[in-house]
Amino acid sequence: MASALKISFKLFLVKLILIGTDSSVSSPNWTLEHSIILQDDNITYCPDSYDMFPCSCGGSYGRIYITCYGIVDGHVLDRILSLPYPYSNMTQLDVYSSVVGDLNSTFLYDNTFETISLVSSGITSIGEGAFDHCQSMLRHLSLGGNPLGTFPFDQLPQFHQLEALGLGSTKLSDISGLVDLPPMFNMDDLQLSSNKLTHLPDNVFFSVPHLGFLNLAYNSLTSLPPGVFLPLVKLQMLYLNNNDIHHLPMGSFWFSTPILRVVDFRYNKLEQVDPDVFSGIDHGTQFDFSFNQLGNKFPFEVYGPLVHTVSDYHGGYIDIIGTGNRPECDCGVAWFVTDQSYLDHVLVSRCANRTLITKLNKEVLLEECINNSTATHTLW
Repeated sequence: MASALKISFKLFLVKLILIGTDSSVSSPNWTLEHSIILQDDNITYCPDSYDMFPCSCGGSYGRIYITCYGIVDGHVLDRILSLPYPYSNMTQLDVYSSVVGDLNSTFLYDNTFETISLVSSGITSIGEGAFDHCQSMLRHLSLGGNPLGTFPFDQLPQFHQLEALGLGSTKLSDISGLVDLPPMFNMDDLQLSSNKLTHLPDNVFFSVPHLGFLNLAYNSLTSLPPGVFLPLVKLQMLYLNNNDIHHLPMGSFWFSTPILRVVDFRYNKLEQVDPDVFSGIDHGTQFDFSFNQLGNKFPFEVYGPLVHTVSDYHGGYIDIIGTGNRPECDCGVAWFVTDQSYLDHVLVSRCANRTLITKLNKEVLLEECINNSTATHTLW
């Protein structure tokens, strides 16, 4: 019985291989590699651990993972990737805390990966075609913590499956290479934090319209072009904290996404916000403007539309009047203090004289400010 089962299983594999080579059969593109995967117990996925040192290798069910720590020379990675593996279409390559040097066009040999993470690995440059073998497979590429200075953005459209690109802490000072590229609709996550960016080109995000996560924190941005985020129709999280932005002109925060959840604008140097800065804000958006230098003026014509929008949904809030932004306890705060639906969604702190905003007398505000529109004096 056991022999008969083995013969049947082998015939089944042969049938799968034949199906994969017959273009007239509308079925999955089975190949010899796929038939090998089915016999997982007989596969040796990784070379000997002695040969792999200082890397490790693991594999199962057709997936191979290579992880390396502490590589001291790029030739070591060359040796690891040139070792014999059962097949070249592998799953993940992780290299951390290493000194790899330049990436040339042959560094992957004939291997392909779905995920490549070369983080803090001493990579100084990326040669043309360095990742070309992975054009049809690569989904996640992370190069954070390497002193690159530049990145070949013009090569990105060749990677049709790319979903996430990590370029944090790579000393980038310019991302204009994204401008005028064809749209990359699969790109969902772009990490550009902790770089040297001082400005954003007007049309920089037209090539990545489906970004859901955009991280521009810890740069040196001084302004935002009007409408720069409008092309991002699926944006959910935007991080702009720890930049040097002083002024938000009209259109700085115009959005077209219906699912915006987080805008982090903490620790900038914001002193002035013009009317009509905010548009297209979702009810559940959480805005954080704390730790800025807005001083004591929070006019309704600037912040009213934003607060009105987020107050329609229990999950939305805006943190403007917090640490670093202290209003005078006068009629300038009456517009939101006297409206409980607004007050519930504004993370409030204290006035300039340390009075808790939640302790202000609403009746007095209504009488002195709302009913008497000419009143401007301090009430506490």
